[in-house]
Amino acid sequence: MTFDTANGALDVAFASTRLNDISGFAEASSLGKIVAQLAGGSVASVEIEARLPEILNDPAQREARCAVRTAGQGTGAVTLRAKVNTLSPELHQIILTAQGIQGGAEKRKPASPADTSVALGDTSVAAKYDRLWEAIDGYPYPFALYDKDMLLVLSNRAYNASMAAEPSRIVPGMALAEVTRIALDSKHLVPLASDASTSIQEYLEKADNKQPFLDLEFEGDIHHRVFRSVTPLGDMLIARLDSTALVRERRAAETSHNRLLSALNAYPFPFAIYDDQDCIVVWNDAYRRSMSKCDDFIEAGMHRTVIAEHAIRAGLFTDAIGKEDLWSSIEHQNEAVRQPIEDLRLEGDIHHRLYRTRAPNGDLVILRTDITELIRKKREVEDYALRLEEANKQILQQNNQDQLTGLANRRSLLAALQSFQDMPKDESISHFALAIDLDHFKFINDSLGHAAGDEVLMSVSRVLLDEVAPQDVVARVGGDEYIILGVQQRDEKRDVALGDRLLTRFDEPVQLEAGSCRVGVSIGVAAEPLSRMEDLLLHADVALYRAKADGRGRIGHFHKSDLERIQQKRAIEVDLERALARREFEPYYQPQIDARSGKLTGLEVLARWNHPRLGTVRPSYFLGHAEELGLLDQIDDQVFERALTDSERWLDQTDSAPRLAFNVSADRLQTKTDILIAGGRGYPGGVSFELLETVFVEEQNDQFFRCLQRAGNAGIDIEVDDFGSGRTSILALLKLSPQAIKIDRRIVKRLGIERNARQVLQSIIQIGRVMNARLVAEGVETECQARDLRELGFDVLQGFYFGEPMNIGQLMTVLREGGWPEA
Repeated sequence: MTFDTANGALDVAFASTRLNDISGFAEASSLGKIVAQLAGGSVASVEIEARLPEILNDPAQREARCAVRTAGQGTGAVTLRAKVNTLSPELHQIILTAQGIQGGAEKRKPASPADTSVALGDTSVAAKYDRLWEAIDGYPYPFALYDKDMLLVLSNRAYNASMAAEPSRIVPGMALAEVTRIALDSKHLVPLASDASTSIQEYLEKADNKQPFLDLEFEGDIHHRVFRSVTPLGDMLIARLDSTALVRERRAAETSHNRLLSALNAYPFPFAIYDDQDCIVVWNDAYRRSMSKCDDFIEAGMHRTVIAEHAIRAGLFTDAIGKEDLWSSIEHQNEAVRQPIEDLRLEGDIHHRLYRTRAPNGDLVILRTDITELIRKKREVEDYALRLEEANKQILQQNNQDQLTGLANRRSLLAALQSFQDMPKDESISHFALAIDLDHFKFINDSLGHAAGDEVLMSVSRVLLDEVAPQDVVARVGGDEYIILGVQQRDEKRDVALGDRLLTRFDEPVQLEAGSCRVGVSIGVAAEPLSRMEDLLLHADVALYRAKADGRGRIGHFHKSDLERIQQKRAIEVDLERALARREFEPYYQPQIDARSGKLTGLEVLARWNHPRLGTVRPSYFLGHAEELGLLDQIDDQVFERALTDSERWLDQTDSAPRLAFNVSADRLQTKTDILIAGGRGYPGGVSFELLETVFVEEQNDQFFRCLQRAGNAGIDIEVDDFGSGRTSILALLKLSPQAIKIDRRIVKRLGIERNARQVLQSIIQIGRVMNARLVAEGVETECQARDLRELGFDVLQGFYFGEPMNIGQLMTVLREGGWPEA
């Protein structure tokens, strides 16, 4: 191959076996690839104009004249002449190849040029050809070239394998129809019809359509996308890519999409999505029905305002009827879409709540829920509230007095107090309040019945009205509570005189239909200037509390110290509730010593409050308040549970487990029987329940004694605590049959001081022996007392002489160090 550039021409010559198929391939390495196929018959010459701007340096040179001349049939010479004014220095090589096709014999790989010895730089024509072919053949996806008659020119291994079970069956020169038939027979192509010929025809028609790409499905759910391009000479270049993953992802997406649409259509309320331009993208059937009476009105891409206006004009929004122009206006629509929540009233008294949300991508999501029932219920409640308010107004207008007694009620009392406050200030007068509470009204109600109680209340009301001045206000503010609000001269003290007269009047018996009864009263008095007018009622109530605490049937006068005590009491009550929540109550243990052996025989469990600020607090500080608040049982429960837990620590420190003695009230024994018995059974040393001697044994019902019997059957001892202090009679002891009797410490304290104390103790011992009960003496503080009590015959001794109450840590220390003072 030679180049002659002196005259601006390029000559290339080579030998060829046939001149009917001549191919030229030119490559400019730095500017890209240009493929040109030149085919000729047996004519003397062929001239072809080719635009080759890419290989020219000079943009002004746009064309090159190419001439192909043949010397006739058979062997001959071919000359390619490119006439250009300037040849690009970037053009590295022009390679011409000839492909031999002998008598219909077909070869997959085209033959190399017959003469490739002409060098072009350092690269041979054959090497470049082989390199190009190996690249095509090694391409992992199908690649093929068909001529304009749809005969296979070349194909790579991937194409042959995709079309036949035996890839060698696919050879150059084979018609596309035959290749298709082999692919169908091999089940490498999915049939498009029931018979093979129709399927082949449909595949060929798809090929004739010259579509730029075609999707094919193969056996095993394999999918390829075929890309086709037609050369200027009519040849078809076919390249495939494996689109299986794409098709499967698209199918999954379509399945998810269809499932979502099905779910949305199953959703009974309207749902729609508009894009960031407010054009509808997705909607369900419920939304379509809610926005149009026509089934096919809504179409994808329709703007939100168009759909809304259609619904408004169709009368689908009840509130918009008669206001269609306003509701359809752009201003109204834009204002509405900014509202995240909107309530809509529809035809037939149906109500929807509409929710609007903008997604991060700008989509507008619209969701409605049916709130018809909610609206109707709300309407009913509002109607009922209006009727009730009207009824209340009528009641208030007609009735500002107590229904039973005819006295003013609390509302009237407060109104009267307010009127006093609104009056001009007069330094010569003062206001006062008396709070009155009946002392034994509950007993009358319970014993004589509610009718008798009503008679008492009306009788009391008459007495009060008799004693007050005309300007005074008398009100019944509770079941048996009354308030008198009055006015007096600054130095008159009429409040005190009125209180004294009422005490005298109520000290007399009240006559009832069923007889007579005595009703005592307690009175609290508060007056200006010690109390401000707005505080009169509160301070009178504080004074009443003091009168009742001092023993009832008397007058209590308000002092500032009373209010301080009430506030202190309230603070303790708040502390108690907090302490229970934080489990601040813990057991303390006082040892009980066997009088004869001097060994530990039991522990009395006592409650202590581990206060975060005050430290360890004794029961005298909090028990009264706890009992008033009804918290005593909860405190006892905490102490009981913690004592049983603590017992696990000392069981390893003693030869025998000491008996545990718990103070138990009659109410707690009846309400917590199962819990107490279950806890007592689990302790190996035995448990005793100490009943306070303040319990009125004779007044207890059968349930109380059944609970005692259940405890005894479970192995729990019953002890009478503080015996000799007042209330437990011999008959009560016989009824209880206790396993132990504990003598009140005040009797023990008199031993050695009063001569008859010893005889009293001997008498109690004789009673205990007759009843076969253990005798326990508490309050033992000296060695002398311990010796005398042992000599008298007591079984168990307890007191500071043997040890003060101690917490679990202190008890464990004493048990480890061993010993108690000898009895």
